[in-house]
Amino acid sequence: MVGAYLAHAPSNVIESVGGYGLDLGIAFQIIDDILDFTGDSKRTGKQIGVDLREGHLTLPSLLAMKDSGPTKKAILEVIAQDEPDKKQVEECVGMVLKSGAIQKAKGMASTMGSRP
Repeated sequence: MVGAYLAHAPSNVIESVGGYGLDLGIAFQIIDDILDFTGDSKRTGKQIGVDLREGHLTLPSLLAMKDSGPTKKAILEVIAQDEPDKKQVEECVGMVLKSGAIQKAKGMASTMGSRP
């Protein structure tokens, strides 16, 4: 957006570029959130479940909570703790993986990355 502005592009181009950048950033964040549940820690440098362990609700966990009362309860118990038990976090990760939330989040990221 700034580049388009500095190049004196028309306002509709500046807005379009800004919207694209925002959508791309959101899609990137969704994929990062998905990797918290599915990523290879050797490749990502991030352990599985870190977001939950740190008390962060992300799109995959929110989608899983929406569809399952037991998953919602388990996730809320984990994020409410200062230092949740590793086994509890692993169980929550498993619940999210089984819920179909990862596929839904991937679909949402794909949509963000392809909006006009």
